[in-house]
Amino acid sequence: MSKSYLIVFHGDYDKFCQEKKIIDISDDPCFDKLPTWGICRPPTRKSIDIGDKMFFVAFYKKTKEYYLKGWFTVGEKISYTEALERFPQRLNVIISTTKRQKKNTCWRYKELETNFKNKYGDTIPDWLISIKTEQGTFYQSGNDNHKIDNWKCRRIFHCTSKQFNKCISNNCCEKDGNSLEQYKNYIVSHRSNWQDIGSKLINFNSFKKQTGVNLNLCTPKGQHNVLSVDFSLLEFTNFFQNINN
Repeated sequence: MSKSYLIVFHGDYDKFCQEKKIIDISDDPCFDKLPTWGICRPPTRKSIDIGDKMFFVAFYKKTKEYYLKGWFTVGEKISYTEALERFPQRLNVIISTTKRQKKNTCWRYKELETNFKNKYGDTIPDWLISIKTEQGTFYQSGNDNHKIDNWKCRRIFHCTSKQFNKCISNNCCEKDGNSLEQYKNYIVSHRSNWQDIGSKLINFNSFKKQTGVNLNLCTPKGQHNVLSVDFSLLEFTNFFQNINN
């Protein structure tokens, strides 16, 4: 049985104000022709199956407002090597066949940085900046701004801090040498199923009033978790479809 998820993304406020466009600030999810989702929410992407529905809502931090973007049914889950071949210009494809001109030396997780530097100092080894696979050697895309401990490890391999510390102890990536084809967590929309209503500029609060749907998108701590929703909430689907008709 298919599942349904509601995903809140950070909208690009300048694009919203100047061009009335609803897009993600870092282009993931990417809403170009045949939308894709390949960086954010790694555990969610891993658990999603073909046929599941993704509902997207933009959040604008400056105004604390939410706007409906659209929804699609998952048509494919592909590997990053296939994503690089099919969507080479998209910012949510975070690998490249060429090295970055400027080496990434920034860390996100202080504990991991401290553990690494206590053992090896400031030298950045090859295993932190490359992925050696059966398909060849890949590097972090020059357009990707994820920190050194937060690109391939978290986004592609879905490794935990515990696993990363093991790699630090062994001074190698324990996933190196594997095939990237086993990590099929780059999500592609079904070709005929993308419903985009972003141009309608529908505030989520207005949607709630019209449908009676009672969803809190933000937690008391200000977080936006992916919501697994019961779509016997058919009002949501019908509302989107009616807007497009």
